Amino acid sequence: MPRTREENRLYQRERRARQPDGGTNGGTNVAQLVTPAGSVAAAIRAEIGNLPDGGNGRPGLAATAVKLGELLDDPTATPQHPAAAGRLRELLAEMRQGQAATGAGKLAQLRAVRAARDTGETTADISGR
Repeated sequence: MPRTREENRLYQRERRARQPDGGTNGGTNVAQLVTPAGSVAAAIRAEIGNLPDGGNGRPGLAATAVKLGELLDDPTATPQHPAAAGRLRELLAEMRQGQAATGAGKLAQLRAVRAARDTGETTADISGR
């Protein structure tokens, strides 16, 4: 004969109390997975600080990256962690890619090449500027 809702509730409570792991069924406690408070956001701030422009060239991207780091530090936002980590990786790659540029736009680079051609400089001389 099936148990009533109240009987099942009491049975489940007693069953969980009998389990040696406190009823987590071998699951990992979220508190065990959480890294020290602010560690992701702090690491992102340090990485942005190591960029040549210190993140000042793209302040919006820098702020977004720090906010995503704070989201990754939040243990209650576990469902959003995979998406946030992927987007954070994209943002940091975009910021690093921006640092590899010479700092001049395409038009400025083209003007430099044309000016070098007119003065007889080589492209190696231009890239060393």
